[in-house]
Amino acid sequence: AVNLAALWPQAPATQLHGSLQAGPAPAGTTNSGTTTSPTTGWSLEARLRNDLPGPWDQARLPLTALQASASYDGSRWDVPGATLQAGGGSAAVQGHFTPATGALQGQAELRGLRPDALHTALAAAPLSGRIRAETQGSAVRFHADIRATPGPAARSAATARAERGSTGPAPLRIDTLTAQGSWQPPAPAQGSASGGTLQLDRFLLDALQARAEATGLRIAVGAQSAQGQLVLAVPGATARASGQIAPQSGAGDLQVQWTDAGRTLQWLTTLPVVGTDLQRALGGAAAQGTAQLTARFKGGWQAAAQQLQAASSGKALPAGQDLFSLQATLNAPRLDLSLPPAATGAEPAPAALRNLQLRALTATLSGTLAQASLVLDGEASTPGPQALRATVQTRLAGGMPAAGQWQAQVSELRLQAQDAQRSGPWALQLAEPLTVNANPSANGLTLHTSAGQARLTGPAPGTVTLRWQPVRVVTSASAGTPATLQTQGTLQGLPMAWVDALGLGGDTAATRTPGIAPQPLLARMGLATSLLLDGQWSVDTTRNLRASASLRRASGDLRILAGDATAVTAVQSSGQGTGAGAVTAIATEAAAGTPGPGAGSPAGVRQAEISVEAEGDALRARLLWASDRAGEIDATVSTRLTPASADSAITWAADAPLAGTLRARLPDVGVWSALAPPGWRVRGTL
Repeated sequence: AVNLAALWPQAPATQLHGSLQAGPAPAGTTNSGTTTSPTTGWSLEARLRNDLPGPWDQARLPLTALQASASYDGSRWDVPGATLQAGGGSAAVQGHFTPATGALQGQAELRGLRPDALHTALAAAPLSGRIRAETQGSAVRFHADIRATPGPAARSAATARAERGSTGPAPLRIDTLTAQGSWQPPAPAQGSASGGTLQLDRFLLDALQARAEATGLRIAVGAQSAQGQLVLAVPGATARASGQIAPQSGAGDLQVQWTDAGRTLQWLTTLPVVGTDLQRALGGAAAQGTAQLTARFKGGWQAAAQQLQAASSGKALPAGQDLFSLQATLNAPRLDLSLPPAATGAEPAPAALRNLQLRALTATLSGTLAQASLVLDGEASTPGPQALRATVQTRLAGGMPAAGQWQAQVSELRLQAQDAQRSGPWALQLAEPLTVNANPSANGLTLHTSAGQARLTGPAPGTVTLRWQPVRVVTSASAGTPATLQTQGTLQGLPMAWVDALGLGGDTAATRTPGIAPQPLLARMGLATSLLLDGQWSVDTTRNLRASASLRRASGDLRILAGDATAVTAVQSSGQGTGAGAVTAIATEAAAGTPGPGAGSPAGVRQAEISVEAEGDALRARLLWASDRAGEIDATVSTRLTPASADSAITWAADAPLAGTLRARLPDVGVWSALAPPGWRVRGTL
């Protein structure tokens, strides 16, 4: 037995038995009818058996037996018949070839050939069919019709896979392969380096539950160009593409329709070769719903590759009129996503997945890398008791105007969000265009924006105006170097009543009184307010931390409402001892009921301000309060922070020092009696 691997290490392992005869053909007449002489003719006879067959990817030779004969008369090769046996099937080949003219005529017939015997990535369904090729003029016309013939071999392989409980990618099953077309070799004057041209008048591949069909497909190998029409149908999706593309020019259209995104995603993870890697990359992510993508491109594939390479390396984009451009629109009427948490290297449990529902999503992208525009509209929500819903409308334009510089201008932005457990939506809208510049480099990323302003509205009356100066963020590529931030701005018209709209300090299950409707924080504290606040912030972390923020009264007042309706008894007594002559007076009164719109006492607020400052590791806060009836307060507090490091953010240690001062003057403590426990009344001064 001959082992090819022993003769050549890169060859497959074999156990070949049989005979192989090759040499000058005896003078006489060949199969083609020509006469040969011993000096020009050659003949070949082979009868081989391989006792160690196996798939090619397992370093084996799929062939189990070969019986063939061939002859050469000095001008033409003839193969009157050759039979190859592999995988329980066979392939019979016959034909002739003239090297001088390239003339070819031949055919091959497959009978029950198992693809899995050739490569383990292929399915076991036996293939049968015919392939014919014939030279017509300067081209070679060909026709192929191969189809799967399900039989015991295919069923036994599927049963074995089910018994093993295999969940990996399914093997590549070929159900139908038909092709009709021609091959035009390069002209002798052009040389073999120019390649040839493949013309597929009709092509159909039905494999792995997918169906690909091409018509009028023309591929110029030397010119690296192609044109034609292609239709692809896979579980849950269909795609259509038409056009032509070359290295520096091209134009075409693409339409993709997802009727069931979940089926498509599941199918992709079962593909051989790439399915396992894709499943690992998804990390348990899933999708359900429908979507549609339409795209139109102009330009060459090489031009697109050059632009992407220049952009990724921070170089200037190629100039010229042949820049690759794209116009694409994505519509997703309903798309439900299940996203995994941050990567941990392990398969997340289904309960750990985060669900996101997209509705009426429309995204349109058009332009080139140098200048493109994006229009995005849609709604996103998270299901469950803590449901959140958000809508976005934005228009922006941007690109790469210079080497290593990215720029985007947001001309319109409107965000609206609502918590299902709270009333009314919150909305943020840009009042003027915003420019964002990004400068990536080997040392990190520098991001800065223009000055701008936006308006914020909530479920309660009022509009807050935000204004900010240019923002600058710098990140470093060096490990252990924290990012730096520079920003400052102001806000105007913040209603203090938004504390209730935000749900800060609202009733919880533990604090709620049975039988009484939940109350917001201000109502539970016995307060009502028309205060409007202005504020400012400033943060600079380029060297040491320097930050400040403050809120101060701009207008409005605070009303301290009456307490509950609990009866209050006031006891006053005078005299000596408990004997005769002692005088005791007892009076009973009831507190007012639910206060009306004008109920309560106005505090007469003249000043209300809270400020926080941080410098280095020192943190200071101050509260200033001055009013006509609710007294005056001046309080300060200071402590130390633990600076940020490569492994943690700024923290406040449990043993950090804490110091403070308080100065208060309350001429009428009774004003605050509504804050006392039910039934209590407080009088006096402080």
